Amino acid sequence: MEQKNYLKVFCAAAFIAFAAVSCWATVESLHLLLSAKDSNIPVIFVWIITVGFFFIASWGSKMIVDSLNSHVYTENPGLKLLGGIFIMVIFWLIMSMPTNTHTFFYKDTIKDVAIRDLEKTNDYLRTLETDEIAMATIEHDWSVFETEVWGIYQEICNEVRNPARPGIAEYVENLMKKLDGKFGVEVGRVQPKTNNVKGWNEVLEVYRISIANLLERKKPEYIRRFIVITPEVKKKIQLHRKNISKVLGDIHKMSSINDQVMVNASTVLSESYGLINQYSDHLKFKDNDQQVYAGNTLSKTERMLSVWDVWMDFFDGKIARGKFVFWMIISILIDAAGFIFFDMAFKKEE
Repeated sequence: MEQKNYLKVFCAAAFIAFAAVSCWATVESLHLLLSAKDSNIPVIFVWIITVGFFFIASWGSKMIVDSLNSHVYTENPGLKLLGGIFIMVIFWLIMSMPTNTHTFFYKDTIKDVAIRDLEKTNDYLRTLETDEIAMATIEHDWSVFETEVWGIYQEICNEVRNPARPGIAEYVENLMKKLDGKFGVEVGRVQPKTNNVKGWNEVLEVYRISIANLLERKKPEYIRRFIVITPEVKKKIQLHRKNISKVLGDIHKMSSINDQVMVNASTVLSESYGLINQYSDHLKFKDNDQQVYAGNTLSKTERMLSVWDVWMDFFDGKIARGKFVFWMIISILIDAAGFIFFDMAFKKEE
């Protein structure tokens, strides 16, 4: 009899130990979710609710065990079995197990996820700051424009030296009008001082210098017309990158996971995601990053703070399934151990 009492005390103590671990994991998960949502619910209330839910789930497991125990009398065993299953589904399968899995998975992976998320986001912001795609397009289009302009100038030179109709006459004027159209202004006309090769070459040199000057003046105007990232937007990008750099520094300094640092990281990233989304048409995304950034202001790091989003990402295959399943099994084993010790501590005697 005394041995049985010792066993019950041990089982009760073991139940409290496993319940403490399970309740801690649930509270951590809910606290992360509430922090991300800027909730002011005190953490003590979360603890009270969690402990109550775990005790009810444990009682539900006992109801199932008692209803299946043929060695002792149980009133309405079928009803108790259904009641126990219902309680386990509501308080364990929907509440305890998912949140515990989320906490263990979060603690194991969040630092690497946040660092990758911040570094990749910073790279895209850097690309936006320099407006690489717009500048590459501008350089290409400007190169084409310059080639066309100098091509017309070459036609003028060829026409002036055309042995069939040498000199500056009607055909040259028609080509000069093409240049006027390209620049949007009239290129100044010059009459040769002498109607010979020397005089014509002097005019061609004047035209060459005029074209070069017009191109030099037109390029800044051309760039301003097509540039996407204005100085105001650049300042905003630089501020985001400064915030990312600060949060990255805080993460690298962590010896253990600091939830507040991760909440700060998710806030900074969500703001940066919004900016990247706004200018997504002016970025060249790698792999499937367009699906991550374009049309989405919820960062990968922020999704890790939410038990719901993590489970949705698991079902969608967006997270490391192997690690997630491992922590899900650990979570189930911890809760199962707690339930078993509870059943043994409060076992019905024949």
